Amino acid sequence: MCKEIFVALVLFSSLTSSAQSGGIKIQMKNGEETFTNYVLFSNGYGWNEEAYVRINDKKGSKLRMVSVDHVEGYDQKKDYRYILPIRPNGGELVWGERMFASDKVAIYYTDFNSNSWSRSVLYKSRNFYYTFENSTMTKMKYGNLKRDIGNIEIPSSHLKKGNGVRIAQIIMYTAGAALIIHGSSKFLEGSENNELGDPEDASLNLHPNVFIGVALVNIPYFLNSLKQKHFRNTLEAVK
Repeated sequence: MCKEIFVALVLFSSLTSSAQSGGIKIQMKNGEETFTNYVLFSNGYGWNEEAYVRINDKKGSKLRMVSVDHVEGYDQKKDYRYILPIRPNGGELVWGERMFASDKVAIYYTDFNSNSWSRSVLYKSRNFYYTFENSTMTKMKYGNLKRDIGNIEIPSSHLKKGNGVRIAQIIMYTAGAALIIHGSSKFLEGSENNELGDPEDASLNLHPNVFIGVALVNIPYFLNSLKQKHFRNTLEAVK
């Protein structure tokens, strides 16, 4: 888990009421509430610094993560945000954003878009976690989802779609790697043969399979958001 995550969160003052000093609410575990227009989160610099959230400005007060229950508010796009301390896989306490919550399921994301209160367009699939019926927070991937809710009829249809994307990614990775190896071997063979012939006739161009292979191993990255969408739909469909 990354030890350093910073997020500058700024809300428009138009979203606040006259009775509050800011549009972001920090709810402390002791029941106290603080309102601000600026927060910055950190998971700490190594072993000697505690995780915290800084409020008001870049030099404002620090509130210890262990004392914070949650932080909530609306961003510039009027999207509701809810950030709190979480323990992915029951491990180290880090800041996470709750993306969805119901009576049985909650979805969290642990890698914020640096220096922006707005949500990222492309999420990193490795940073999604979920809880199911108050279980230990676990990574949102096919094997875990199949184990927890694979037998529930409606969610399983979304899960099958996500698994279809996952299988397509594996096939592309495998085929791409094979083409790169094949194309590289052909290139090396050509290079060795050209050493014995006329240097002016030597052709050191890469084999086309290398370029095709490189494309195939990169395409799966762009399919991650679609796969995660199906996995999220799986969890959100649980009743």
